[in-house]
Amino acid sequence: MIERLDWNELRRLLGQPLQDLSPSIATDIVLRLGGLARWCLSPEVLCLAAENDSIQVPVAQAWRQRPQLPETHGSCWVIFAAGAAERLAALRPAFALPLRWVQNQPHSPHLPTGLVQLAEQVLAAFAEHDHIKQKGWGLQPAASWAGTDVSDMPLGCRSGWASLAAGLLVAADQGTPDRHVWASGSWDASGGIQPIDYLPEKLALASEYQARTFFVPVAQVDEARKISHGIQIGRLQMAEQDPCRALADLTLRLQTPPLPPLSVNDQEGFKRCVRYHANLPRGAAKTVEYYVSHLLPTIIYRSRQQLLEQYPDCQPTQMVTIVSGSPELVLLAAQALDVRRCLLLYTPSENSSHDQTGRMEMVRRLLQADGRDCVPAAFANDKTLEHEIPAAIHQFTQGQSPDTLVLDLTPGTKWMTLIADRSMLAGSWRMYVKNDTLSTPDKSPDPGSERLVCWRST
Repeated sequence: MIERLDWNELRRLLGQPLQDLSPSIATDIVLRLGGLARWCLSPEVLCLAAENDSIQVPVAQAWRQRPQLPETHGSCWVIFAAGAAERLAALRPAFALPLRWVQNQPHSPHLPTGLVQLAEQVLAAFAEHDHIKQKGWGLQPAASWAGTDVSDMPLGCRSGWASLAAGLLVAADQGTPDRHVWASGSWDASGGIQPIDYLPEKLALASEYQARTFFVPVAQVDEARKISHGIQIGRLQMAEQDPCRALADLTLRLQTPPLPPLSVNDQEGFKRCVRYHANLPRGAAKTVEYYVSHLLPTIIYRSRQQLLEQYPDCQPTQMVTIVSGSPELVLLAAQALDVRRCLLLYTPSENSSHDQTGRMEMVRRLLQADGRDCVPAAFANDKTLEHEIPAAIHQFTQGQSPDTLVLDLTPGTKWMTLIADRSMLAGSWRMYVKNDTLSTPDKSPDPGSERLVCWRST
């Protein structure tokens, strides 16, 4: 049975000046708090308690060490802080309280009332989220202090909304959190993310726990950077009433990238990687690299199986393709068809949003690392492409047999692919990748849904 803490008596003990504490009194405080002690008590009190000769050496050693935040599924943590005027002497200026979201369980009755109310506010904000609604998510203490009933502790925690909400989103996506990513931000249903108090105390605590990134409301970013202790400061978007969008950057950074599937037959592992990939910025170098390392091997295996079953005669060795905003399409086509040589048509531009040079270089590097030769060919995205694309294709295909050539019609604009199609040798292959799209704002392709269609031109 878990005994409820007597907050009035505990408050009296915690309020004593540190210089008045003896090892026995400090030990009494630590034992009353149980597993919570290492999280919320000042190091001075814990070290003083560890000096008590009646305490076993392993226990005393543990009291002297800072606890480690958990990184298991459902884990999250909330920062509690108080100003000097209202702070109890034996408590830290700020402390992190580890918690965990658990599916199909109610909120723990041993949590502070304010924390349970905050958890309900989080769940209400995601009432229509597919992986949260009707799943029975409940907030529980972390295992390290689950034997302590702190329901009477008057802990204010409105600023813990961002941490709890992002932790729930990661848990609902079957992910695990990164203990080095912290956040503090409250929520208003009509106004979105709201500013927070006690930023210096919270950042100092995060630094002690070796946090690498700390997310704050965007209006407080400049303030946070001045006292960051070397921690990277992330932005929580304010005035955004969609909680998923307001927390998008935090959720992405908080979730630990899932490991690659154990094999091409590891369906659950592949699905986890697909969900994580869907939150990455489309076309970015790190996104493509993640796709290559975590998703592409399975997709290539499936695509080759499909080609063998449906298009056994399609065995080209040289491919013509256009590098676009989805460079992973080129990698998929080249490896699924197992071509040895690629013509990479791309459009350089002084306008960085239209310049495909960087993506072409990335694709070339990845293909060459896989033992495939690449021939880059630049063309302008204007009327001159009607001459530049045919010239590049003619030079690339000169002297080749049509059945060794394939044009990937998937990337590029319709105009570009039309000109490329007209420039290929008669009897050469065409290939197009059909796929489903995700329910993301940019309707990005759904990895794993690819279906290759091949035919020979006449």
